[in-house]
Amino acid sequence: MRAREFPFAPLRDYWHALSNTGDYEFYCFVRNPYARLRSAWLNKLAYGHDTGYSKSVRKKILKPVRRFAQQNGCEGRADGSSIPFSTLVSFVESVTTGERDHHWDEQYSVLFMDAIHYAGIFKLETQYHDGMTHVLKRIGFDDACIESLLGTHRNKSAPPSDTSYDSDVARRVHSIYARDFEALGYEEDSWQGL
Repeated sequence: MRAREFPFAPLRDYWHALSNTGDYEFYCFVRNPYARLRSAWLNKLAYGHDTGYSKSVRKKILKPVRRFAQQNGCEGRADGSSIPFSTLVSFVESVTTGERDHHWDEQYSVLFMDAIHYAGIFKLETQYHDGMTHVLKRIGFDDACIESLLGTHRNKSAPPSDTSYDSDVARRVHSIYARDFEALGYEEDSWQGL
């Protein structure tokens, strides 16, 4: 399995936590897999042909997606062209779980759910405030500080440049993330209205 990026603590701390899971309380926030994949596309690929891609996207994401599109005759294969959501879905389908970029790998895998028993799993769509309040209280923040922190939360994706989902794309995305849908309790038809 590929190492995940953005460690916030020394690796020895992660090793200790994963080797001694009974000594810790683990919490996580999850997102509807349909919305999560679309958000990753919006954030990383949807507008870069117009606004410019960041260096990290050009280096780690754009090249493999363009190469895949070229090899498979998908839209978005030409330099400077837009990469549609459907091309990203096809690309993600072609990469094995655990080998995908962490932005669109299954949450079950990214969160090591086979190895970690979570004391709380909170859905961003409906449980963000309650989940953050619980976690922040557990680590010692007082109510005033929690209220101040939660009053500044903003995590909105840009509006889609296309409709992104139809029943076929939704079926494919559900297949990619079947384990997320089952383990995290998201409905198969929850793509509607996104």
